[in-house]
Amino acid sequence: MVQIEPPGTAEANGDVAAPIAPISPIAMGQSPVDSEAITEDGISGSLNSESDAEGLGIPSDGPAFAGGPPLPTDPNAVDQSLSGVPPTTLAWQSDRTRKTRQTAMVAMLAVSTLFITGLMFFWFVKSQSGVATMPDPSPVIETSPAIDETSADSVPTESSTQNSTASEEIAQANDLNVDEPGSMDQSQTSVQTPNQKTADQEMSDPEASDQTSGKPTEPTVVDTPASDSIIPSSLLPKSPLDGMPTSDQPLGLPAVKQDLLPSNQVPGKSDEGPEEGMLAELPAGLQQFTPLLLLDGLPQKPTLQAPPSIEQVQIDSAEEDEDELGMEPPPPIDVKADLAIRMAFRSNGYALPSFVLLISQTTGVPIQLDWVSLDLGGINIADPITTTGKVRTAKQWLEDIAAQVDGEIRPEATMVVLTMTDDAFATKKQPLLLLDDFNAGQVSAEKVIDDFMEEVNVAGGNRNVDGEVESADDVEAGDVEPAPAQLPLMTPRQSDQLRILATETLRRMRNIEGKVADDRIRRWTQLGAPSSDLWKELEGGKTIPQVDTPIAAAGFLRRSAQATGAVLMVNWHDANRRGMRPNRLVFPIARDDAGNTLSSLLDEFSLQVRAVDQNHWWLGSPATYDRLPVIVGSEPMATEADARRFQLLMDQIMQNAGRDSYRITFDPESKRYLMLVPRYIARQLPKVGGAVAAN
Repeated sequence: MVQIEPPGTAEANGDVAAPIAPISPIAMGQSPVDSEAITEDGISGSLNSESDAEGLGIPSDGPAFAGGPPLPTDPNAVDQSLSGVPPTTLAWQSDRTRKTRQTAMVAMLAVSTLFITGLMFFWFVKSQSGVATMPDPSPVIETSPAIDETSADSVPTESSTQNSTASEEIAQANDLNVDEPGSMDQSQTSVQTPNQKTADQEMSDPEASDQTSGKPTEPTVVDTPASDSIIPSSLLPKSPLDGMPTSDQPLGLPAVKQDLLPSNQVPGKSDEGPEEGMLAELPAGLQQFTPLLLLDGLPQKPTLQAPPSIEQVQIDSAEEDEDELGMEPPPPIDVKADLAIRMAFRSNGYALPSFVLLISQTTGVPIQLDWVSLDLGGINIADPITTTGKVRTAKQWLEDIAAQVDGEIRPEATMVVLTMTDDAFATKKQPLLLLDDFNAGQVSAEKVIDDFMEEVNVAGGNRNVDGEVESADDVEAGDVEPAPAQLPLMTPRQSDQLRILATETLRRMRNIEGKVADDRIRRWTQLGAPSSDLWKELEGGKTIPQVDTPIAAAGFLRRSAQATGAVLMVNWHDANRRGMRPNRLVFPIARDDAGNTLSSLLDEFSLQVRAVDQNHWWLGSPATYDRLPVIVGSEPMATEADARRFQLLMDQIMQNAGRDSYRITFDPESKRYLMLVPRYIARQLPKVGGAVAAN
């Protein structure tokens, strides 16, 4: 147990306390360091400072405790003022506090600078926007000579004659003034003659006034208008309405009093008119524009008619596929494996489309017919195909029926195409392309066909009325180059089909009998207005009895067409992408007619059946039908101006189309246009013709 005794107890008991050893100062190198001063700077509110000691009632050099001995001092302590170490003060602050205060000071300076700059800018704008017009309240003193009435009536003096002459000149000058009465600087305008002096001159030279009148002048006070200012009128802003011409003043010319003009320049006093008089000084290059000036009365109605624009014709857009994202890519086919099924047929004969649908139903391979080549080659697809009772593979059956129509099968990635052979088609096309039946117009017919078939490297490039190549972008003939050979717009078979159809259409445009039957050529061409009985949606027709089990789609389509006595051409490009495979099982609901029955089944696939004519149906999507190309012979153009307006409007409508879907060439013999357009444009050509006729 430790006992703590109060101070002085040891001395009372006779014990002598050991002397306290002196404390040696701390030194760093040769420089002493006062650790107590560092402690005082780091600890806030230290009791060792003099102010804190006084605040607590403890003397700074007194004892540390009441009744205790005073603290010893170190006689060897080194004075800081002599050691070179700067004395520490109570104003010490940390780096964080110093940075905070500096940031606050910079922010206050920036805000103050922005505020002062804003005030100066506001003062500058206000001083510049205000009009420095201060009316002079002091009256203007004018002097007028006192004229003796008796002397003025009796004898006219030289001064009075000069004054009257000056008055006339002032009146004429006032008449020539451009500004209207009441304008801003009219009160400042004056004409000073050599014999006139201002009021300031007469006030400063009274002897001069005595020389003119003979009597002393008396000052008169004239009140100035309120608009007078100390700023000269030339520096005041002009009103934009001061220089506007009046109803009897030509545009662009100053207002001149007609009494001061010669008689041959006064409107209405000569047969030359205002243009010959007032505008005679215009240069020769500007004289042609004088009729455009509004010289008299209301503006004349322009005699030139503006060409029709696309805004004047409401062209309906083509149909679009409703669900392109939902379409699935058609599966590839393996001709060797898929067409290896062996089968035998015993029937009275199938039409070519029906026999093809039967093989597609059995094998599941889509078989596309090249209908255009077969029609131009003179093949009637409705004729029955001869069959035998032999057992053959599906591929052998296809090759057999293709040979009966001078054709062949061409496998592709997702389907098989049945078309005519190149040699057979070349033999069929030669007589169709001969132009000897045009007689005297053979040369012009050949030029029209060549211009129509010419491939240019410009979208929409066509021949105009003058036979020059143009496009929707006004491409000049010299800027058009032939299309590159490495990227043809059409295959050779498609190019031959297009030339045959264009030649047959030109024959009918010139009232020459065609070489292809009308019922076939009408499926792919159009002369004049569109026909209402071709390519219309199927309506009516006999429907097959209600089936009690699912049936393949190709079989149902074949039986529905045979019940009505027609053949069905399926566009498998559309059907494949929409999931309607030939062997897909369907369960149709029998309606009152074939049109409604097929529509209820095909609406799910966004497909439709169209009656091309009475004996031929076509199945495809509305979007594909609207974009099927058709060769059109337009209605005859009444005048050359109508022909130019028609082509201009067609170029505007088809400005984004290429040569594979839009061509137009003018035939000067028949005054018609030979065109290649999509079917949705062909059925709206009467709108274009109406817009041209209306202008």
